[in-house]
Amino acid sequence: MDANSRCPAGAEESQLLHLPTELRLQICSYMTIAPAKIDWEWKGAFFTCRKLQQDMLNKLSPASEVKKFFQTEVMLSLDIERAFGVTPGLPHPFFGWVRSVTVHFPLYREWFDVMYQSYPLYSLYLDELQILLTGGPGQRKRFLPWGDLKSTAPTYLMDESKNRKLVMNCKKITVTLDDLITVDGGRDKETSFGVTIPGTDLTYLFTIVQDRNEEQVQRSYTFKNRFKLPIGEKEKSSLVE
Repeated sequence: MDANSRCPAGAEESQLLHLPTELRLQICSYMTIAPAKIDWEWKGAFFTCRKLQQDMLNKLSPASEVKKFFQTEVMLSLDIERAFGVTPGLPHPFFGWVRSVTVHFPLYREWFDVMYQSYPLYSLYLDELQILLTGGPGQRKRFLPWGDLKSTAPTYLMDESKNRKLVMNCKKITVTLDDLITVDGGRDKETSFGVTIPGTDLTYLFTIVQDRNEEQVQRSYTFKNRFKLPIGEKEKSSLVE
């Protein structure tokens, strides 16, 4: 690097860096750093120029970008009284973008519908997506098959009856019952085992957490690879039997 330049020695500095700060920030307003896709057109500038990287982080607050994406692209809920909460996790220590997100799903309707609405979230490029189900015992017993996360096939990571395609970019998905896991004895037993998705060579780690009453309070899916699954009439895949 040239001692007096942010560009590699011998390279011509971009005229963009000579623009007033207000104009550079205005240009950044047309960009996004939400974890929705990995091939953003401006990633070259983000990774190679610290000045532009800082401009983008200043203009496009990573936490605000995530919340805006959930509101405009995923559209989790239009019901203000039952609005879904979105809590971005700690930012990347160097690049500043969001690596994990917690989505608060209030239990006010059938479990299949709740998980069906979470499908778009699986395609986000995150280290972990946490789905936190909120509500008391009454809601759990009304809207969950067994009052906890125990289920029968098909497993509630995806609903094969919808004939949908599943895009999995999250490294880990964790579903948690908030009112059960936060009490004393909420994490009494943890069991993990490997699972192969039927009809594929894709594997993942499935982890179940139970409380002292043997109620299933949390389940997580940890994936080695990103993947897509076509779900059709002739080929239906269930992540857990």
